[in-house]
Amino acid sequence: MKRQSNENSNGNAKIQTRFLINIIFFLLASLVFTLIYTQEPLFTSNQNQYFLHGMAQAGMGSLPLDWLANTKEPSPVFTALVKWTFLLLEDPTWFYFYFTLIAGIYICSLIGILVEIFSLKGNSNLIIVVITILLFLHSAFLRYGLGKFLGSNWMFFFDGGVAGQRILGLVFQPSVFGILLFTSVFLLCPSGWAGMSACGRNPGSNGPGPPSLTRSPTG
Repeated sequence: MKRQSNENSNGNAKIQTRFLINIIFFLLASLVFTLIYTQEPLFTSNQNQYFLHGMAQAGMGSLPLDWLANTKEPSPVFTALVKWTFLLLEDPTWFYFYFTLIAGIYICSLIGILVEIFSLKGNSNLIIVVITILLFLHSAFLRYGLGKFLGSNWMFFFDGGVAGQRILGLVFQPSVFGILLFTSVFLLCPSGWAGMSACGRNPGSNGPGPPSLTRSPTG
């Protein structure tokens, strides 16, 4: 009985260690990707129109008197996020942090999908190559080069779409949550994080490490 208790304790400790490593990996991936991808300053382009209703409801300046702020809000959930960020945190810098987390979810989901498609689980060297390629294709350096030599329409060639639409974009606004489509696809993969979380362990793991780097086929 005592031996079983010790085994359970060791198992829980390993789960906690793996969970902590996964969180650290995610935060580092989010930071590195965002630094390479970059963000535009707040209120760039049309971002201000998505912030308007939330800032007005938070009582910012004379915005509550603005006629547009009193029209029907197009994105109520995002408006609520903006409102309570200003009311509770009182610092718009948090919106850069939100974008960083969204960007981290995006890149980690994309890595997980590619690892699954090309059966790279357990092959750390190839996974590193895939990550490096993804970072380069999303880099501000590449966007600058494409824009300079091919024109501004080519800047988002690898992560953009028709009519100037982009998968992620450079500012925090409602459209960035579209990246959750990639997350949904990844979670539907046979050995996605959803299965790992449901089981409370990392099936077939060769040791502690990010799920996308350590999972192996489970059957």
